[in-house]
Amino acid sequence: TIMFDPYPNVPITGKITSIGFAPQEGQSSTVYEVKISLPKDAIETYPYKIGMTGDSTFITNSISDIVVIPSSFIKTEKNVAE
Repeated sequence: TIMFDPYPNVPITGKITSIGFAPQEGQSSTVYEVKISLPKDAIETYPYKIGMTGDSTFITNSISDIVVIPSSFIKTEKNVAE
């Protein structure tokens, strides 16, 4: 999900197509070039420009239909047949 600075209330979902192997030189922090494919309707609706900045959230994996139980609710009983 990408939030471009000029459009702070417009989240755009894209897909990473490549990540640079080496960091870019001349930056104040470690910066890697990331190429992202944006949906066609987002490109047609908002005038994005080269060099535009923003913030992103990366989802590397997701699992659906699972149950999460806090470990504090799990109790161990002794003398239970295995």
